[in-house]
Amino acid sequence: LLLLTLSAAFSASSVFTTHEFMFDLAFCAVLAHGLAAALRRWQTGGLVATVIMTIAGTLTITNLLYGTATTAFLPSSAVARQIGIDLNEAVEPLKHSVAPVQPFPGFVLALCVVIWFLASFSDSATFRGFAPIQAVLPTVATVFGAALLRPAPASTASSLPFVASLGSVGLALRFREYRKESWVPNHRRRGLEWLGVTGSVLMA
Repeated sequence: LLLLTLSAAFSASSVFTTHEFMFDLAFCAVLAHGLAAALRRWQTGGLVATVIMTIAGTLTITNLLYGTATTAFLPSSAVARQIGIDLNEAVEPLKHSVAPVQPFPGFVLALCVVIWFLASFSDSATFRGFAPIQAVLPTVATVFGAALLRPAPASTASSLPFVASLGSVGLALRFREYRKESWVPNHRRRGLEWLGVTGSVLMA
């Protein structure tokens, strides 16, 4: 799931002229997936985990992008004002520009929020809601939306890592399901090995 979110971040970032903010997106993806996994390991309830993820996401993104304006790592009124300014500055060029566009701070903020949401939702839907297909739908929609904004050659190239990651997620989930199913004892290991080899060949 982490690779899927990272590849979605890469795909979305390709609509901009530079990729200097990729570290911010990757940091949000890694931290969100790590925290979500930790909350599951600690057997935190779904509602409590959602609240924690929301608070953690707010603190992470504001300190990452507006660290100098925070007060004791907490968002301040200055942060709120700056966010409003950045979003307004990003919306206006969006009406008249064609991808690739300049990565205004408002765009970076919006992408960080999207990446944090995608990571949180995919983890919760997959491991708490047991709905792996629904878990990846927002991520697929994000990549598809970004692809519509890019020229065809760039769209194809930037979507390849996402397609590979999506295949890896599907293969990993199948392994997970096969471990839970009751295979014939003598053929359990052989079946898992066959699935791994087949999946590797298909991914290649």
